[in-house]
Amino acid sequence: MAWWTAVVTLDTMMRLWPVAAVWLILLVITTVPLARQGRASGRNAAWALLPFAFSTAIILCGVLFYNPARSSPRIMVSLAGALIWVLLIGQLVASVLLIRRLRGARMFATVVSLGGLWLSLVGGLVSLMSVSGDWL
Repeated sequence: MAWWTAVVTLDTMMRLWPVAAVWLILLVITTVPLARQGRASGRNAAWALLPFAFSTAIILCGVLFYNPARSSPRIMVSLAGALIWVLLIGQLVASVLLIRRLRGARMFATVVSLGGLWLSLVGGLVSLMSVSGDWL
């Protein structure tokens, strides 16, 4: 089940490929100047992966609280949904802090945060469907 939720998330993202294509183009545009100026460090790259930790946690919520055919109690579904929303809001806050922290690479941090947010929104949609048992 764990792989299935991740596969559905990635499949949904690939069906909306124009968004992913624009994100990849922006990522290249913001990364190349950093590499040319020698400001691309491993430390900044590690911090830039922070939004993807939230995305992974959101997808894991869909796996852990999977609700086959609406068999879970309603309170469990609402708590799992609330956890997914809290993680989405936490990612927004972490993204703002990340952009403020990476002073020399703010455009890069913004583009990476937008990619993480896009993955989280799609993963959140799939996870909420998994938690509620209602599939589109």
